[in-house]
Amino acid sequence: RSVYSVIQRNFDECKNPMNIIFLGSLIGLFKKIFEDKKQPLYGRISAKINLKPFSFKDSISVLKYLKYTDLENVLKIYSLFGGFPKYYASLEQFDLIDKGYLEIINYLFLQENAPLENEVLNILKQEFGRRSPLYYSILYSIASGKTKLNEIAASVNLRGSSITRHLLELEEKFELIKSIKPLNNEKSKRYFINHPLVLFWFKFIYGKFSDYEIRDVKDLSIFIEKGFNTFFGRRFEEICKEFILELNNKNKLPFKIDYLNNWWGNARVQGEKKEIEIDMIALNKELRKSLFIECKWKNELNTFGVLESLKQKSEFFNWNKSKREEHFCIIAKSFKNRPNEKNVSLYNLNDIGKEIGF
Repeated sequence: RSVYSVIQRNFDECKNPMNIIFLGSLIGLFKKIFEDKKQPLYGRISAKINLKPFSFKDSISVLKYLKYTDLENVLKIYSLFGGFPKYYASLEQFDLIDKGYLEIINYLFLQENAPLENEVLNILKQEFGRRSPLYYSILYSIASGKTKLNEIAASVNLRGSSITRHLLELEEKFELIKSIKPLNNEKSKRYFINHPLVLFWFKFIYGKFSDYEIRDVKDLSIFIEKGFNTFFGRRFEEICKEFILELNNKNKLPFKIDYLNNWWGNARVQGEKKEIEIDMIALNKELRKSLFIECKWKNELNTFGVLESLKQKSEFFNWNKSKREEHFCIIAKSFKNRPNEKNVSLYNLNDIGKEIGF
């Protein structure tokens, strides 16, 4: 605090025009310094640039520049690092060029004195300070698949009303999570972790931290290898979202979209209440056109079964139900068969690589 007070005093007493540039990656700390009324530098920021991570396409371009050649491996590395340049620089720094994602995880995180062994812990400690225990528990709960308020609250043994402030801070102050409200079902909010490496850490490391501390690398590596496809499945949906946006920018979708999001809702099916989920729905609201999207990280996907299920689920989406034009899209690793329908689009791994220039 004394440092910021000195800066404040010098800034206020300086007779000549002066610009001071602050750079950093700790979002919560920066918000506290400049947006907390109790802080010396409150209100003194004249402009700010919120630098976003690299886009999916740009991140893949970096890996291509680093001579990575296998697209599946590249997507799994991206699922781990997202668009954060620091982690891609570490691949070159530690001579991990064209290594498999599991070898990269082992070298950077698991081995004794691993270069990034404390990366996530340092991020969280600097952001949260002493208020960390409940934040950690909430993030672990979300990483474990509990994304609804009541599920998260039950997991941390508290009432939902007792953690709403913490969820809000994790989303708006620290920007570590995001909440999603499906169209026409805005009361059904779900929470997801924004930072892919933080998600990985809570998914695989936090619950086995005692093993991590003693570097039981063999068991941890097996645990990560067995569970990585599940982790990647959720991240593949995010990759597919980026891919759809890329197609939209190139006017390669059936129509220009102005809305893209996950969707879920409840319905009565044969007398039983059932939760319906669609990976993504894209819309052109003005033209009343809809695109229902399913993402499956599978080889030789039986398209007919997935397509029929997607069509059935689309019946529960009530937006302009009797007036809309419907299209369907399936994205998978590869397909066993292809339906001959004009309103159905299929994209496989090679198609993704082609569109992002890999």
